[in-house]
Amino acid sequence: MADAVRFAIVGLGMGRGRADRCMETEGAELVAICDLSEERGTAASGELGVPWVRSYDELLARDDVDVIGLSILSGAHMDLFPQIFDGLELNEMQDVPVIAGGIIPESDRIALEEMGVSAIYGPGTPTTDIVERVREVAAERQASL
Repeated sequence: MADAVRFAIVGLGMGRGRADRCMETEGAELVAICDLSEERGTAASGELGVPWVRSYDELLARDDVDVIGLSILSGAHMDLFPQIFDGLELNEMQDVPVIAGGIIPESDRIALEEMGVSAIYGPGTPTTDIVERVREVAAERQASL
């Protein structure tokens, strides 16, 4: 892993705020953003100075991502996370941690953890806490190899 934890943020609704905080947090580096909306994606890409991709496939083809974070308020997490994990497997990137943010019911948290989500954060979690946890997950994964 690089000195800074390299994040890709999926979803620029709630995730836009996390992308902004990622840019401001020591130890974090935003390397890509992903959103279906071209308007949101191009605007955020210009403002943040990072590449925007429209699809998970494009995001998962990158080799500079240490962690993928999905910030979801829509309730679509149980549909979206399996797509991310399928893409990670397809691209032989199963070692990249996936984290979740948003308002996620406890029953879904359990299912997401069983699916492989490394950590789940509610709104307002400091990015420094997330960076620390991602470093722990990366060290655990390295030790198991």
